[in-house]
Amino acid sequence: MTVPVGADRLDRMTNSVTDPGRFAVGWRKYLWLAAGAALGGFALHNDWSISIAGWLFLICLMRFTRSSGILLGFGCSWLASAVATVVFLFAGNRFSFGPILFGCCLAISTILTLPLLVDRLLFARLTPLLATLIFPTTRVATEFLVAAVSPFGTIFSAHWRAPSRRTCRCCSWSR
Repeated sequence: MTVPVGADRLDRMTNSVTDPGRFAVGWRKYLWLAAGAALGGFALHNDWSISIAGWLFLICLMRFTRSSGILLGFGCSWLASAVATVVFLFAGNRFSFGPILFGCCLAISTILTLPLLVDRLLFARLTPLLATLIFPTTRVATEFLVAAVSPFGTIFSAHWRAPSRRTCRCCSWSR
């Protein structure tokens, strides 16, 4: 089978993974994105959260970014994270929703999606052992950055959980 002239150059330009044995290709990779986006609503530690959804959400988005081009993978993963964050704050009535909070949600989603981009850029270039450490290390570093810089503190990190209304009533806190 002959490869069309320029096909190898185009693949290097988009930097997409074309090994069908390792990753989903074509329309199947969007199933990973859809699964990640669906799990995103249950991964943000709200009243309807599921503990394992936080990890599955990121694994699905990582599978999508690894099987996509760099810009498409990062852009779609960022969009899925941003929509989940905005829906979490809007549906949960956590804060009065305004343009400043919306901008903060987009900025924090951008920072917390950067580990997927770093993983996408480096996973094929390192040994398998080192490649498994890229995402967790960068995720912890970005969560620490958000906790240190953001006015919301650790609001979107793995260990933040908003008190439920039942907890507030039992402890007689006012909201």
